[in-house]
Amino acid sequence: SSDHTTSGVGTSGSYGDVISLSVPAGSYAIYGTVGFNENGAVLENGLQCGVSLSATGVALADLETTQWAGLLSSTADVIVTTPIRFLNFSSTTTVYLNTKMTYSSGTPRHRGRLVAWRIR
Repeated sequence: SSDHTTSGVGTSGSYGDVISLSVPAGSYAIYGTVGFNENGAVLENGLQCGVSLSATGVALADLETTQWAGLLSSTADVIVTTPIRFLNFSSTTTVYLNTKMTYSSGTPRHRGRLVAWRIR
């Protein structure tokens, strides 16, 4: 597993990378946990997070992400967990924990943990 300290999220309405993890060839169950913090930003809608093979979250489908539509507090984190993805790699591959927030001002933050359990 890999941890990340709190940092600013990607551009409003686009996926950003929280953390990445390099995994050797094999079959894995991979999931992530993300802490979101408003940090004084003005949010336009909910939060989204998922595990992908791209730092920009390309090709993440709705069934592969967790969406949280509640409001954030500027003083407390919201913690969400992604669905588990079962992935098979023939060579060492980098996986990413991505988040998406839509905001009109400020810089919201995120932090996370990415876990890959080898199953074969």
